[in-house]
Amino acid sequence: MQEGLSLAFAALIGFGHAFEADHLLAVSALVAKAENQKQVWKNGFIWGLGHTSTLLLMGILVILLQVHTLKTYFDFFELFVGVMLIILGILRLFTHVPSKYFSEESSHDKEAYGIGLIHGLAGSGTLIILILANQESNWEALSYLILFGLGSALGMALAASLMCIPLLGRSNKRKPNPQWRRGFTWLSSLLCMAYGFYILMSFTI
Repeated sequence: MQEGLSLAFAALIGFGHAFEADHLLAVSALVAKAENQKQVWKNGFIWGLGHTSTLLLMGILVILLQVHTLKTYFDFFELFVGVMLIILGILRLFTHVPSKYFSEESSHDKEAYGIGLIHGLAGSGTLIILILANQESNWEALSYLILFGLGSALGMALAASLMCIPLLGRSNKRKPNPQWRRGFTWLSSLLCMAYGFYILMSFTI
């Protein structure tokens, strides 16, 4: 009974995990480029798939292959996320790419997946160690990771969709308001950089 409840709550916990500040800020960079709500929802979900891919890789290495040396590097993984947030913020402010590029779904998908991959590093060590301590078998632990990851993918898809309402409204046919887009881009970029520096400073203190 306890095992079933643990797995049942995994997706719900992952769903809430998507709404953490650093996740929302990273995906806001994707939302700022969006041309329609469908693209935003898809990018949020693909971010979650990238996030899940990293968790599963780390989980397989630690849980199944017993690569315990990775645990010594878990704390450093947060640095990658901090640097990524700073780079995302800078690129959104100072990189002017033709709008045609932004409309290519494959480019959006690859970027969303890549951001998710890096983000999966942050907190992955703590999560895996926690799962190992509470799950009775390796397969149960991996099942928990998969359900957690799918929950986070759905959560981020919803979060991104809600985030884009000021830009696109609720209609998939509405074009982004240039002034709203500009303001959203500046705000999300500055917050990305500020939070990235906060992570780096927290690590050094």
